[in-house]
Amino acid sequence: LVCVTARHAFGGEQPGNREIADLEKKLETASGEQKSNALIQLASIYRARNPQKSIRYVDRALAVPGIKQYPVNEGRARITKGEALSVMGKRDKALESFYRARNILKKTGDPSGITDSLNALGRFYRNKGFYNISLKYYLKAHDIIIRKGLNDKLATMYWHLGGLYIQ
Repeated sequence: LVCVTARHAFGGEQPGNREIADLEKKLETASGEQKSNALIQLASIYRARNPQKSIRYVDRALAVPGIKQYPVNEGRARITKGEALSVMGKRDKALESFYRARNILKKTGDPSGITDSLNALGRFYRNKGFYNISLKYYLKAHDIIIRKGLNDKLATMYWHLGGLYIQ
């Protein structure tokens, strides 16, 4: 279960063309929160295999009228943008995007979004070799997951911590 969940969380399971087509079709009629959700999902699909396309989807999500009314979506979009920027080697911009996401999501009080932003920062610092800083963010995320009972996030959290331990 841990491997399957973590593999999916890191984009290891590729979505089919049908899922992409369904999301593209949804964009034709969606607006507001639904449109930004679909754009963020598409951006997440492409973040590793085509980061430029991912960023185009994120930028479209951030340009959806009223996006500020959906701060969780804005935060998720900025996490996805940071991940795509990181794949492209634009580490400074990626880090900026992750911190912006964290700040936006902290204001919402959404524990799931906050832990996602902390995990993104943990991954960033782990990949840069700053293991102590990475551990700090992972442990903050872990604390929230335990306190708020976000059991669906535990497998991914332990995947992160295990990967850091192996380093």
